[in-house]
Amino acid sequence: MVKVMLVDASVDVVNLYRIYIKNSFDRVKVGSVLHEASVDKFWTMIEKQKPDVIIMDIRFFALSTLRIIREVALARPLTRMLITGTYDDYDYLRASMEYGATDYIYKPTKAREFELALTHIVGIFEDAAERQAQDAQMLTEYTKDKEIFRQRFLINLTGDVHMELGEIESSLKYFEMVLPPPFAVFVLRIDRFQTSIENLDAQAKHMMVYRIFWVADKFLTDRGVGYAFISNFNSVTCIIHGTSNLEELMDLGYSIKAQVRERCDLSITTGLGRLYEDLTHLRYSAKEAEGALRYRHLLGYNSIIPIDFVEPENHITYKYPAEKEDKLIFAAVMGEYDYSSKLLDEILLALDKAGQLPQNLLPRIIMKIVIGISRYASELGIDAEGRFREFFNFAEVLAIKTTEDARSLMQGALWAFCQFIDARNNENSKRMVQAVQEQVAKHFFEDLSIDRLAKEYGTTGEFLGRAFLRMTGVSFKEYLQTKRIAKAKEILKGDEIVSEEEVAARVGYFDARVFRSVFRRREGMLPMEFRNRQG
Repeated sequence: MVKVMLVDASVDVVNLYRIYIKNSFDRVKVGSVLHEASVDKFWTMIEKQKPDVIIMDIRFFALSTLRIIREVALARPLTRMLITGTYDDYDYLRASMEYGATDYIYKPTKAREFELALTHIVGIFEDAAERQAQDAQMLTEYTKDKEIFRQRFLINLTGDVHMELGEIESSLKYFEMVLPPPFAVFVLRIDRFQTSIENLDAQAKHMMVYRIFWVADKFLTDRGVGYAFISNFNSVTCIIHGTSNLEELMDLGYSIKAQVRERCDLSITTGLGRLYEDLTHLRYSAKEAEGALRYRHLLGYNSIIPIDFVEPENHITYKYPAEKEDKLIFAAVMGEYDYSSKLLDEILLALDKAGQLPQNLLPRIIMKIVIGISRYASELGIDAEGRFREFFNFAEVLAIKTTEDARSLMQGALWAFCQFIDARNNENSKRMVQAVQEQVAKHFFEDLSIDRLAKEYGTTGEFLGRAFLRMTGVSFKEYLQTKRIAKAKEILKGDEIVSEEEVAARVGYFDARVFRSVFRRREGMLPMEFRNRQG
């Protein structure tokens, strides 16, 4: 049941509202009425009755009404307020929405307008009740499935998703996990997996890797040295913490392998990444563990392979932010120079920290980025092929010797290319905006929206809206309103006798109240006042 508090000096008005509520709302009850403009009584009644809805006259507390509306909105954010007033109160009624009111209606109040406004407010409570029920159900389901989110967090922690240290620490706290340094990553992979699953159904295949996960996770958590999660159909990843040297890590690896052999009757090979002190570097250790597993064919299956056994001098491959190359390519083709330049700096900084680079590695990396930009631009239908070598000189790319050479060359090339993309985008935006203006001129009386028009041009409402504002100096909404109000004035100036409702419908407003509000805001008077002044 929705409880309503009626606040109005007129007994007749309050009785009228009671009749409207009784006739149209089964689940709405008038709980309290206030006729006296006493602020103390007003708040006492609110505290005692705890109304869901307050229907109040905009002039009830004279000049203090707006302030009181704000105070109610702050003190009881779930309470909805429906404000009433005459057409002369238009500015105050509009202001009440900014102060916290949910809606307003004009006096003398027609039954239909009252019903529409209160139905909207009651719907808010019904929607909230439905959401609460859904949230309760979702919370129950979430509690059961929380492990899924923990697994996803661990996958992201050891994958290519960059996570800030604060985000990692807060997630560890939420999942009640402890990871003291140093850290390293094991990857346990089933030997000859494809052969092993040839005669197994899907469930048996999944149970195979699940058994390994169960054994590894129990082994690590029982000893308080780490956590495990399933990272692939044939792999389990383990995060090890608090172990300070390679020998201890190797012993842990052999112990887990022995447990898997005993309990699952499976042979696994374990790749072992390097130790790190920083939680954000766990993804490097995970890449190294994967890299170590590539050497099984040389070092043998059913073994423990630390990355230092096979790539002791490699300080580049696993720390190099390869995923940023794709982001740089995308940003450049979108014309985002600042972001693409920032990504370039981060890539080159990582290469600087790697120390001495293998011969010709740097120009190969830059050439790969340049070719990626060219290919992606071509896939998007951007006709830059004829001018591409003006932006990116292949001979100069191949002649790069240092990261400073690369930075100087690429920043200039990216700037020129992004300027070209910006000019092209601006031309496309100009054509779209002109097409929208033509649509408005021909169809302003229809239910036009920026989102609907954007779909016709293969873009988003946000992008088209920003382009429209940039090209015309006004928002699409203001532009459409200008056209509609101009047509409305033309109709009102004519000899034809029409009602406000008919004028509203003919210029694209299906709610006469909205039409009146827009007209008054733009013209300083109501539509009928405007017509009467035409003489």
